[in-house]
Amino acid sequence: MFDLKPKTISLCTSCMGRLHHVYHTLPKNLEDNNFEGTTFVLLDYNSTDGLEDWVRNSPNIQKHIVSGKLLYFKENSATEFLRCHARNLSFKLAPGAIVCNVDADNYTGKDFDLHILSLLNEPNVFAAPIKRDIHDNKQKWIDSCGRLAFLKKDFLKIGGYNEELNLGWGGEDLDLVDRALGLDFMRKDIDYYFLDNFIAHTNEDRFQHHAIKDCMFTNKTQMQISARNLLEGKFVANEGKYWGAATVVKNFSHEVQIS
Repeated sequence: MFDLKPKTISLCTSCMGRLHHVYHTLPKNLEDNNFEGTTFVLLDYNSTDGLEDWVRNSPNIQKHIVSGKLLYFKENSATEFLRCHARNLSFKLAPGAIVCNVDADNYTGKDFDLHILSLLNEPNVFAAPIKRDIHDNKQKWIDSCGRLAFLKKDFLKIGGYNEELNLGWGGEDLDLVDRALGLDFMRKDIDYYFLDNFIAHTNEDRFQHHAIKDCMFTNKTQMQISARNLLEGKFVANEGKYWGAATVVKNFSHEVQIS
């Protein structure tokens, strides 16, 4: 039987201007995931919608910061949301041996942390949304396709999310999956139960804080970049670059530098 005791997992959310989603999802996700080795990372990517004030002044959120279950980081210089950089930064900041992205509009479902721990129970594996969701309900797959989990050491080894794909929305999740498969990692499916609950929203929310607002263009362009790299056998991203690098403030007071 898989022993959960030595395992730790961080559920990571990076966002800019998504208080209207995090306000609902984060308290519920904190309530639903209670394995002793679970932490949450909330990376505030220089939001201007009051996210910091809400985190600071909400007793329900503050208690989790005090306990250490929630780590709040603020990046104070970003002028646009660089999706791949933000996710890389949140994963690098995470203390867990396993890191998992949870988009701001996603509810994890109860005991999602235990589900991921049970999937990542052997070397050279990662977890991604079950493929059949594309056919069962395309919208549900689109709104949950960012739920990817890796051993942190493996995520770092493959270079994280490809920061070439920072034009805007689209393609970065599939690129990470394809590169992991290209390096002979085995994909394990996240059960449909954990992908079925999210806050539906318009495309405006997807691209509001990107420099390029045309999400069809950015998705197509970034998928082309990904396809070219895969064809050339470039399965490790960001080689020779400082990726996921930034200076952030942890829990309102401590400066942390990630390089």
